[in-house]
Amino acid sequence: MRRTFINSLSLFILLTLITYNSTTIVNASNLFAITEEVSYNKEDRFNNHYKYLGMEEQLSKERVSELIVMNLLFPYMVKSVTDYYGGFVPFQLNYPTTKLLEADWKTDLPRAYFVVKIQIHPFLGAHYSVGIDNFTFRIDMDNKITLEKFEHIKSFKIPDYVKKQHLELKLE
Repeated sequence: MRRTFINSLSLFILLTLITYNSTTIVNASNLFAITEEVSYNKEDRFNNHYKYLGMEEQLSKERVSELIVMNLLFPYMVKSVTDYYGGFVPFQLNYPTTKLLEADWKTDLPRAYFVVKIQIHPFLGAHYSVGIDNFTFRIDMDNKITLEKFEHIKSFKIPDYVKKQHLELKLE
């Protein structure tokens, strides 16, 4: 029930952004302020968090839409990455470590659907990317999300002392 509510809220926000026609720039702090509590200074929290992630305060509508789509697909990506590497390997949803490669609308009969391709760079520690992984999702009009394809594109060499800290993972 909670997941349905969050997905519905995200879809509502996305639709609101698409129909928002007075400017081409959306202040992302307004987007995230909707779901936050009022007990702290939202603007300071937003600025500090997104400056840390290397993101600008002003995001284009297209970038905000990309972030919403990637956030909705995040749980499916975590499951696939965990299954592939044999345990949790973190990744961030900000550029350049995560890219939306394709978002397409298919009108194949009998039903239309979206195809979304995302590329991530999971990492260990602060600096050690373990590889490059691609996901291809199909999103049906009834909001059924299917991981069509998971591809491990490339592995990177990880120092032995980092591998020793993560013996449970399948690392090359």
